[in-house]
Amino acid sequence: MFVLWEPELSRALHEVPELKYFWGSDKFSGYIKDVFVFHRDFVQRHDKALLDFFDVYFTVMRSYANDRTRLLTDMAQSVHLQREVVENILQKIDWYDLFENAEQQFGLVTSPDATPTDGLVKTIIACTDVLRRTGKLPQDPLEGNPYLILNSSLLEKLVKRVPAMVGRQGGSPVHFTSLSATAWQGLRRLVHCALNQLPFRWGRTPRRHWQGAGRQDCHLARQ
Repeated sequence: MFVLWEPELSRALHEVPELKYFWGSDKFSGYIKDVFVFHRDFVQRHDKALLDFFDVYFTVMRSYANDRTRLLTDMAQSVHLQREVVENILQKIDWYDLFENAEQQFGLVTSPDATPTDGLVKTIIACTDVLRRTGKLPQDPLEGNPYLILNSSLLEKLVKRVPAMVGRQGGSPVHFTSLSATAWQGLRRLVHCALNQLPFRWGRTPRRHWQGAGRQDCHLARQ
């Protein structure tokens, strides 16, 4: 029996067809997460360097998210595996962008309608519980406070300084001042479009239909 991580697992199964996959981390969730670990002194002394590092990291993540073909090509070249094998590996991985990290893992509010979750805290508690029950840890080294080893300040700064992803509010909600009827009439028309009568058919046969009453107008205007 061999205990392997990816991509060594896929490479072994590909090169030695006699091997059989028995059980893996894809059978459960919430216990394994890749995280960056830095010494506290380094974080305090090199705040800007860390911000620049994570800025580049999440920029690369965003670039790959928009170009999966390139992601597969680069990963296949990096791990020396066929694209099909890499595709199977990626199906087992959940990728988190900057905003998902902040909201789902560190419990930060990045938009008014967000529901933050301390996912990383739950993982630490779950893993600590397993290690204590199996006798690997005589006691909880964090004494029930996982936040002792978490630092979300860098993510907070990044969320505020990078453009929000499409579909996300990001930062504070934007408030618009309502226009009066007179103000609406004073808007300058930019575009005018008109929809002619549209027939609506009932059922699969054209026996009955309803004609839309009149023409519908729409306008795009600005102050």
